[in-house]
Amino acid sequence: MFIDSSKSEMVLSHKYIAGTNLTGSEGAGSAVGSLAGKYLKPSVLELGGNDAFIVATNDRIEEIAHEAMKARIANNGEKCNSSKRFIVPEAYYDEFVKYAQQAME
Repeated sequence: MFIDSSKSEMVLSHKYIAGTNLTGSEGAGSAVGSLAGKYLKPSVLELGGNDAFIVATNDRIEEIAHEAMKARIANNGEKCNSSKRFIVPEAYYDEFVKYAQQAME
């Protein structure tokens, strides 16, 4: 349900609201998270939409690059947790980009 921010506390304090899920800015997350804590409601906050795919030192860079591209385009990239940033050690960068490009082609 979408609500105006001025109604957030009224909604979260209601006894029939079991929890909250927010995709938004850090400011909105801070406000909603504070209210969720105040009223002891579980919350899920996806803030900023910059889910990282972190590549560690390894010898499977081709496989990892292909999996990274799957993570990016899962559900047409319309998931909040689709990978949007790829953090790759410099030593693997060129190889990662080559295989990622192949995967996307």
